Amino acid sequence: QRAIAVSGGMGWLGARGLTTGATYWPAKRTSQARVVARANEPTMYWTSIVVYATIGLGTFGLAGWGIRELRRLRA
Repeated sequence: QRAIAVSGGMGWLGARGLTTGATYWPAKRTSQARVVARANEPTMYWTSIVVYATIGLGTFGLAGWGIRELRRLRA
């Protein structure tokens, strides 16, 4: 369930960033987190979109694998 929630959150952040042209920079410290606009900083913008997509797809795959294993154990 957590992997699905993380995957959904990362998908939402990525989709929102693509539609609005600005997204949050994924920083470890909150003092470094900021909004990155595609027009002003394209490299930082696309890097953050790729980070969100990678995490989202990875957790989605993990959730799918977990569901498959649960079904296999129950059968």
